[in-house]
Amino acid sequence: MASNRTFSPQEMQILIALQEKPNATLEEIANATKFSTSLVYKILKRLTDTENFKKPAFSITASPNLFALGLEIIEVIVKCKNLSQIKLMYHLSELHPYTIYWAKCFGNVNGVFFQFRIPIGTRHYIDELFLGLKEQDYVESYQILEFGIKNVIYTTVKLESWNLEQLSWNFEWKNWFHKQIENSQKEKTTQINSEINTKDSSIKTGYVKKWFKQRDAAILNEFVIDSRRKNKEIMHTLQTKSNINFSPQSFSRRFMKIKEECVDLFRVFIDPNAFQLITPVLILGKGDQTKIKDLLMRLELDPLPFNTVLKTKKSQFFWYLHLPSIFLTHILNVLQDILTELQFFYIDVGTVRSWGLWHETYDDDSHNWIQTRKFMVDDVLRGVSKFAKNN
Repeated sequence: MASNRTFSPQEMQILIALQEKPNATLEEIANATKFSTSLVYKILKRLTDTENFKKPAFSITASPNLFALGLEIIEVIVKCKNLSQIKLMYHLSELHPYTIYWAKCFGNVNGVFFQFRIPIGTRHYIDELFLGLKEQDYVESYQILEFGIKNVIYTTVKLESWNLEQLSWNFEWKNWFHKQIENSQKEKTTQINSEINTKDSSIKTGYVKKWFKQRDAAILNEFVIDSRRKNKEIMHTLQTKSNINFSPQSFSRRFMKIKEECVDLFRVFIDPNAFQLITPVLILGKGDQTKIKDLLMRLELDPLPFNTVLKTKKSQFFWYLHLPSIFLTHILNVLQDILTELQFFYIDVGTVRSWGLWHETYDDDSHNWIQTRKFMVDDVLRGVSKFAKNN
């Protein structure tokens, strides 16, 4: 079974069309590429082949609307002194009800990088959990990163920048960093952000919870996993995996409501190995707020052609990048002029584990996510302690 793919010009056109519209129908892709629908079908089937390749060439996932759901993402970097502690942290990732990402990391800290998607207002439980772990000598130390849900920018792979003949990227960091941004563009972006913030200020977080139910969380999780599946396939998965049953009519209505109110955006993830995107890194730091704001605006106006997540909060800075290793030196040199206290981490892509939205974390009676200390701290610590004693 092959691990790396190469793409034909026709396959590239299909992938580019999907990037423009992730949930496009066969007819819409055919119109965009000028191919017949039968050819589009054959190419999509080839791109999703898992018999000859380890995984599909692409996947389309939904990013939940955290504001609407009353959730936020908290990152934690954990320093581990040995492999035993790393194994404990992996067990913790499986025990915690709100874990969404786990990977080993190397750099300023050698250990583990976590992401948790937790109910807004429960960050103190993450503090208590890791403090308890440290007191029991299950970890050396930890650093909690909290950026909220504002000032976050995502970029995805843009295949227009990939040179199919030379198998390399047509991209220059130097040009990107030094390209002038017109004042009119800055003013437009500032105005749009101001309008968004004004609109958001009149809406309370978690506003969908008044109608949201546990079975809706299960549907949303299927969106997060793979949003291009047919309704019938998702219904079958819900029935066999979670014993949740819908009639076709009721599922269709619920499906559309969740899609409209609980999904922030759909994104196409391309197999990174096929495009030399094999080096995920995380850069943290503090710096001049004006320079950080300029970088945020630059990324918003001229998105990078790679998978990145940039988060800022006043002078604090978080940038996750999945990019070719040849670009690392230049980006770090530029960021040295912007950041102080710069921290650099390699993310071990071979160890990455991710989780969706566990529907049983939602309580229908209270119309809220379960957020007790027992659920988020005590039960997890008890499970980690039991694992430590038995291994």
